[in-house]
Amino acid sequence: MFVVWEPILPTDWYRPTRPTLERVSDSRVVQFWDRGHLIATEVKRQLQQFHRSDPSCCEDRGHLWDMAAVYPPGVKWGDAAPVFDDGPVYRIAPTTLQQALSEFLGTSR
Repeated sequence: MFVVWEPILPTDWYRPTRPTLERVSDSRVVQFWDRGHLIATEVKRQLQQFHRSDPSCCEDRGHLWDMAAVYPPGVKWGDAAPVFDDGPVYRIAPTTLQQALSEFLGTSR
């Protein structure tokens, strides 16, 4: 699982600090800083290509943010859109995202 941090808010000048990174404590998660919004741009392109529409949430000045996307296991990046995408994360994490992860990834967390 990846967590991508990007500058969106006026206070997002630098990469996240340790207290911010510690919000996601699962050791399987890889977190990184995407200053240029490269991942968000590509996810948006994939959503538009495969769904033929813009995401229904989580966009600021053309950049996706605070959104979760679940890709099926084994899919090659760019070959498919996510099987689940929604947000903001704080709203969907305890229920909808948890269910999507369990269903598509076979996890119990």
